[in-house]
Amino acid sequence: ICQECVDLHKSRKLFKKHEIKPLQQVFEQGCKKEDLFKCSKHEENCKLYCQTCEEMICVVCSTVEPHRSHKVSYIDDKLGKSNKTTLTQCLSSVRTQRKAIRSALQEV
Repeated sequence: ICQECVDLHKSRKLFKKHEIKPLQQVFEQGCKKEDLFKCSKHEENCKLYCQTCEEMICVVCSTVEPHRSHKVSYIDDKLGKSNKTTLTQCLSSVRTQRKAIRSALQEV
């Protein structure tokens, strides 16, 4: 992604634990939908949203500090749906850009 997107991504609490990969690596390795919502600590699917930290977490994270005493909801709840929709829209935009870049690279 471009530097502007990287900066925006890093500025959001929701994405603070995301690993930003070089574009070339994404092209080479691909991007699996099931990996998009994986916990970086436990490799579990993030099914919960910590409202205190404003980030997606896995079930294991919800049982340990710092999240144990935080307010947590399922991602499918109203708050989670809103964030999931935003993430889905962002992913759709990235996929569109990726297709355009691949097409441009093939022309070179």
